[in-house]
Amino acid sequence: MNRNDELKQLQTWRRNLHQIPELELDLPLTKQYLLQQLDGLDCIITHPIDSAIAAFFDNGKEKTIAFRSDMDALPVKENTGLPFESQFEGRMHACGHDGHMSNLLLLAHRIQKIYKDLPCNILLIFQPGEETPGGAQPILDTGLFEMYNVAAVFGLHLWPLLPAGQIATISGPMMASATEIDVDIEGKAVHAARHEEGIDALEIGMRFFRYAMTLEKSLPEGVNRLLQFGKMSAGRVRNVVADHCLLQGTLRGFDFETIHFLKSGLEEIAQELEHQSGAKITIHWSDAYPPVHNDEALVERITSTIDGFTLLEKPVMIAEDFASYQQKVPGVFFFLGTGTAIELHDSRFTFDESILLESADLFEKLAYLEF
Repeated sequence: MNRNDELKQLQTWRRNLHQIPELELDLPLTKQYLLQQLDGLDCIITHPIDSAIAAFFDNGKEKTIAFRSDMDALPVKENTGLPFESQFEGRMHACGHDGHMSNLLLLAHRIQKIYKDLPCNILLIFQPGEETPGGAQPILDTGLFEMYNVAAVFGLHLWPLLPAGQIATISGPMMASATEIDVDIEGKAVHAARHEEGIDALEIGMRFFRYAMTLEKSLPEGVNRLLQFGKMSAGRVRNVVADHCLLQGTLRGFDFETIHFLKSGLEEIAQELEHQSGAKITIHWSDAYPPVHNDEALVERITSTIDGFTLLEKPVMIAEDFASYQQKVPGVFFFLGTGTAIELHDSRFTFDESILLESADLFEKLAYLEF
């Protein structure tokens, strides 16, 4: 295919996938569509977990280079007005995974023509559950990387804050580990006229918040981290002491030492407030993706041999379960600019499919690396 034909094919793939968004780990329609588009290629198809697709181009080499695309959509009601909008109410590809899959499909069709001339085998991974609950680690737990002796892994994400078609990365930390926090405070309700007999969960929640912010600010400015509470709910009526308070927030960072410091600090605050007030305080932590950490030596090698991308000024505070692959082998993650400034997860999110030609070009160049 020439580039015009490739663009038309990208548009077809992306727009068809956009209409069938599915959530989390159960993606039967998406899986079926991708298998249809891979049919006839010289790749071995396996399903390391249900709904996932691994397409292996065997060149008889000792080592393998892996490329990954996520597959899942979001529980978002679409508001783009596109003629190919979601066919499912309340579901939408609002994070660009339809574009990621289309990019990897184009790479598959390019690899079909060149894989016998490459220095490594090629493994393409279509992964469900990136948004939640995390599909990367279950795939790794199947031994997929050991089976094909994967030496390096690459992935990308559409990024609204870069110019259209611009590709960017960074050496070392790129994306944060993210943990969601629920702080449950159980007090004792009494009429406000007898407030001294109660245990005011609302007031304790306010103290917890203040102490948490003091804890976060105790770290030096140069330490990249985020501790933020965005929601607080408490009480039943205005003239009764609140017997319950819930704070909901997020904790993000790029190294486990900082994350541990903040988590243990919040637990100590909870214990101290329990002792002072007689309330019961429980902190619930969600499972966290590791930080996305690009292999420094691999980034240096790529930047010295391949043109076509820029370096980010600093890492970003969003999370990505691509990080799990990087815990296993060296890997590099990239951003691909949409140029729209429409944020990820926005109900209006969309992009011009022509930018995917740039990412396919980059991935094809990476396929020629020798390990």
